[in-house]
Amino acid sequence: MQPTSQLPGHPPGQKSRHGHSARRRRRLATALLVLPVACLAWVPSYARDEPAIIDIPFFYAYQLAWIGLVVVCMATAAALLPIPNSKGSS
Repeated sequence: MQPTSQLPGHPPGQKSRHGHSARRRRRLATALLVLPVACLAWVPSYARDEPAIIDIPFFYAYQLAWIGLVVVCMATAAALLPIPNSKGSS
């Protein structure tokens, strides 16, 4: 049985909305981190020269576009995840 997060005033055994929300955010962050890896690892989907974008073969333009997309995915995933508590460090 998985532990449930409790908020004050909630009876034992009842799942709080906070627990569902945290799990949903973690799954979305994981998907955002896996998406670039999956899209770039599937080379046959973009291994072609045409259509050329600004005279750059599609193969290179696709990879170049993912640089910005990876930054957006990582920033969004970082914003979704909680900041760890650093009580023990000085």
